[in-house]
Amino acid sequence: MEDLQVAEAAGKSEAKSLGYETKVRISSSGTMADFPLITTPDIKPAIVSFVTEAVKNGLLTEDRLVMLDEDPRKILDELVEIEARWRNRYIRESMGMIYSSHIIRQTIVRPEARLILPIDEKTLEGVRDIYDNPDNLNPRPTIALLPEFAGVDCNLHDGNISSYNGYREFAKNVEKSARLAVRKALRD
Repeated sequence: MEDLQVAEAAGKSEAKSLGYETKVRISSSGTMADFPLITTPDIKPAIVSFVTEAVKNGLLTEDRLVMLDEDPRKILDELVEIEARWRNRYIRESMGMIYSSHIIRQTIVRPEARLILPIDEKTLEGVRDIYDNPDNLNPRPTIALLPEFAGVDCNLHDGNISSYNGYREFAKNVEKSARLAVRKALRD
């Protein structure tokens, strides 16, 4: 699971509460939004470990392992839908926002970007690769892990979450980090 949308929603909520809603742009994007999995004809090898773990944790029923042979895309869609429901529920309950129309987009070099805060090491590496060309920008944006920039001692790599309660605990850390990061960025 990747919860950039929770970070974006929390960041926008915090900027609004501080009166900066129209003065800053907060957006999320992924370093794998255009990942070849979307167009790969045989996605089963790429998702089998996720599905096995989801069955082991009770997130999916065992018949999904059999269905994985028949329709792996359907199983992937089920996992994505579960995450979307949890994310949208958390954002609605925690921030009072409806956030179901988020568009997943690929990270691109944005000349106006001044601060980029990936939530985990893998995404941090991807962002750095995207912004690595020195001809791309001058000045270059600050790129740092969200929790480190925010001064929060937590790991935002969610691991294996098998229930909404587990997801909610993970999302609370994402939200806290995003809110603190916005405050720090606006102070600096």
